Amino acid sequence: MAEGSKVQGSLAGSGKRWTVREVRRLLARSRWWLLGPFFFFGLAGFIVQWVWPPRYRSQALILVREQVVAPKLVAPNVQITAADRLQAMTQQILSRSRLQNLIEEDGLYPGARQRLDMDGLVKRMRKDIDIEPVVSADRPGDLTAFRVSYLAPTARLAQRVVSELTELFIQDNLQARAAESAGATDFLQAQLDQARQNLQQQQAALAAFKRRYLGELPEQEQTNLAILNSLRAQYSAGAAELDRAEQQEAYWQSLVAAYAHGGTPAAEAANSPQAHIRALQAQLAALEADHTDLYPDVIAARRELKRWQAIAAAAPQGAAHGSTSGEGPAQLEAASRLRAVRLGVQRRRAAQAALAQRIHAVQAELADTPLRAQQIAVLQDEVTNAQQAYDSLLAKVAQSRLATDLEQSQQGERFQVIDPANLPVRPAQPNRALILAAGWLLGLLAGAGALALRQMSDQTLHGETALSLATNMPVLALIGTMTSPRRRRLAALRRVAEVAVVAVLVVLAAGSVAYTAFFMS
Repeated sequence: MAEGSKVQGSLAGSGKRWTVREVRRLLARSRWWLLGPFFFFGLAGFIVQWVWPPRYRSQALILVREQVVAPKLVAPNVQITAADRLQAMTQQILSRSRLQNLIEEDGLYPGARQRLDMDGLVKRMRKDIDIEPVVSADRPGDLTAFRVSYLAPTARLAQRVVSELTELFIQDNLQARAAESAGATDFLQAQLDQARQNLQQQQAALAAFKRRYLGELPEQEQTNLAILNSLRAQYSAGAAELDRAEQQEAYWQSLVAAYAHGGTPAAEAANSPQAHIRALQAQLAALEADHTDLYPDVIAARRELKRWQAIAAAAPQGAAHGSTSGEGPAQLEAASRLRAVRLGVQRRRAAQAALAQRIHAVQAELADTPLRAQQIAVLQDEVTNAQQAYDSLLAKVAQSRLATDLEQSQQGERFQVIDPANLPVRPAQPNRALILAAGWLLGLLAGAGALALRQMSDQTLHGETALSLATNMPVLALIGTMTSPRRRRLAALRRVAEVAVVAVLVVLAAGSVAYTAFFMS
């Protein structure tokens, strides 16, 4: 730009138009208003970042590893996600008791213990600890890893505290998962014991019901029908035998009555042993024609025939042909036979009555069988439900025990350190370059502000342009400055001193920047 060109700036809203020459004169006159704050704040920033105590950050990366065995083979008991578990564990590890133990064991914050109580130290340590989750890009909702970091005055201390924190995360995770899995197993075992007791009670109730209503059960229906048919057959056979016995009773009763009223020789002949033998022989022949030799009536007829043959053989000759006076052997035998037949009739009637009662009982049992079937169905359903619940819980308990064994053997989902706590080489705080740059920028702004303030408060007219603007009159001539040799020498010395001071400040500024860049970063 040519020297005569105009600069369209304004100071303090005066509307004055400045030339390059006048700007240069202004900077020359007020150079220390600009350079003083610039170097002051710049060097102050260097001093601040130099005296600021360094703090080192150590960090470790912990990976969330899935369980070794596939979940479809052994389903885990712990269903909480890794992100929720990390949040819960962070609250536990950052609790007052845990952090107080770390502060006391590692001797943290020795300088702050005189002015802060334990709660204040715990709050300060919480601020120095940072837990940063790491989420995979392909699985935004799943926690894949997390970082643990800590700020400390020394690198070794930061590394040691981070190592202790990672160990707490790993151990607490293992213990918490094992405890939760064992708790789930214990709960399922308690439910299994209750289900076993319930099953035993239902089975006992079913067994007691079957014992109580034995004979009325559905599975005994066919047996009861067979028994009923057999009883009915026996009753029919017994009825036929009873009928024959009653006929014999009537026969012998009439014969005894005839003897008692003096029966005729014809009657005696009809009731003689020979007549009985002939009748029994005819009856036996009829029975043998229809039945085998083992049929009861055949056996009874043969026995009766032999008895009468024995009577006929033992009787006197007159008795064999009948007698007309006194009680003969036939009359005595008839009376004896009547008594025997009557006893047989009584026994058969009692047997028939017992069979009738038994038939009635079996019929009653068969009538109650549908009701018992419904009742047994209800009890059986309860037993089936109890058995299914027991089997289901038994399978769950076995599965839960496998999952608990997996957690206790550290084969479940776990935290694994893949990047141990590092030993930091450079401090993480303070950011010395930022402080230094902020100091120089603040110095530049302060110098510009001081220069503007100086110009607004300066009422002196400098140069013909300022005079012309102030008087609204043209400048006709300029009178040069007349300076003595002594003043010229003093001015030269002053310029040399200023140059020296500026050179020293520039060297100090450059040295502060170099020192910060190479030795303190």
